[in-house]
Parts: sequence; C-alpha cells; structure tokens
Amino acid sequence: MKIALRIVLGFVGLVLLLVVLQVVASETGEVVVVHTVDDAGEPRETRIWVLEDRGRTYIRGGEGGWTSRVIASPDITVESGGQQRDVRGVLQTDDGTRIRVNRLFREKYGWRDSYISVLLGDPGREGAVVIEVVPRTP
Repeated sequence: MKIALRIVLGFVGLVLLLVVLQVVASETGEVVVVHTVDDAGEPRETRIWVLEDRGRTYIRGGEGGWTSRVIASPDITVESGGQQRDVRGVLQTDDGTRIRVNRLFREKYGWRDSYISVLLGDPGREGAVVIEVVPRTP
C-alpha cells in the first residue's frame, strides 16, 4: 500500500511540476494580450509572446484557437503595458519568414520556447502560424 501511495504522490507531484513550469514558461518574457472575437461574437483574450524584428512585430501560435480567429477576422486589438492598440493581424505564409521568426522566438525566449514547443507536440515549430501585427488603416 505504501508503494502505491508513493507512486500516486510522485505522479501528482510530477503533474504539478509540469503545470507550474508551463505557467512560468508562458507567462514570463514579453507577453501581450490579443483581443479577438469568436464565431458567436464573444470577445476572447489570449496571452501570447511577441517579437520585434526589423521594425516589424510578430506573434505566433499553433493552428486553431486564437490564430484561426485572427485569420478569420484580422482586425484585432493588442494590449501591452496597459495600452491597447487596434491593429491588423496579417498571416505570414512565406517559409523563410516563418523559419526566421521561429529562430528569433527561440533565441529570445530560450528554454521557455523549447518547453512550450514540446508540450504542443511541435518541437521545431514547423507548424507554427506566424502573424505580423501591423497598424490598422482607417
């Protein structure tokens, strides 16, 4: 009985450690809030890392979820440091851009990016959806 209890407690401890690591990994670094609208018209907020490169701003995620909402309705709001900006999310389909942005995210966020990538099941981020954030024109 004691062995079974130790195994269960060890498993629970491991799961808690993985959850804490995920929270620490995803919530440290430069995080912005992306405001989108779902299919039912309900507002959604997603906390995501951001990257500045060559005067351009990029956000990145997996397929589905917030990225599919941005692709369907690219006029979004990005919040950073208490400031909100109305912007447009432009899907980047060029492989060279995606590869460069993935490399830069990995350099900027280090172990955190590697850990989240493994959790997502895409360690090299080959399936990453890269979105450039550009000013919204009237």
